[in-house]
Amino acid sequence: MSEQGTTLFDFLRHGQVATTGLFSSSKEEPLGSIGWKQLNHMTQDQQWDAIVTSPSRRCYDFARYLAQRLDCELTLAEGLDELNFGAWVGLTPEQIWERDPDLLQYWYQQPLRFSAPQGESMDRFVQRVRNDWDALRATYQGGRVLILTHATAIRVILADVLQIPYVKTLRIHIDYATVTRVLVHADGEMQFMAHGQKP
Repeated sequence: MSEQGTTLFDFLRHGQVATTGLFSSSKEEPLGSIGWKQLNHMTQDQQWDAIVTSPSRRCYDFARYLAQRLDCELTLAEGLDELNFGAWVGLTPEQIWERDPDLLQYWYQQPLRFSAPQGESMDRFVQRVRNDWDALRATYQGGRVLILTHATAIRVILADVLQIPYVKTLRIHIDYATVTRVLVHADGEMQFMAHGQKP
């Protein structure tokens, strides 16, 4: 770990899942073969001191494999799991549009006020992501940390780092296996370093 206490966090969105075209996958949805290739490509020839992962299988499976390959610490972060979309999990956007067109439109227009049927409120989701982000900054001081998680969680953290409303992060494209790099200095100041590039 760095003596200066400056920490580099690489946020990596999971790769493409086995069942494509869904609005939100279930927690047990695995990566597809393309997803494994995407993540292998983005992590090739890289080294981290620790890996933190969402408990969802599409993140955890690769994180466990990579931690073994790099012989580094692996930590599960429940708070960085995907927003629970309740009754919408496992459906395509077209199926949701047929059932709940007004609510789907509301998700795109007012995401922070949104709750899917039988799902988690966006307010609660944002709070749990922020809680884990605070804990990660306190736990890891110095060195490099890789965090495998979901686009929505990365957006919450980007909003915090850039000090912008969450809705503005919707203008940032976060594709499968995209890396977002953040530097946290010893005094707590956060700096956005890069997005979308291989580390």
